[in-house]
Amino acid sequence: MVDIDNYHIEMVKANNALTFYVLDANAKTLTKTATGSVEFAFENGSKSTANLIAGKMEH
Repeated sequence: MVDIDNYHIEMVKANNALTFYVLDANAKTLTKTATGSVEFAFENGSKSTANLIAGKMEH
């Protein structure tokens, strides 16, 4: 888990997907919509940016 400003962000890899959990300073689920993006840096030096999409995980 990483703390950024007043948020806790946890990245979980499972089933060929990365899921980011964003929690408030008290480790509670956010009550407002959050937006953002993530930049991936690969071993070969290339980078890729993806927008984060709020939603529920489908199993």
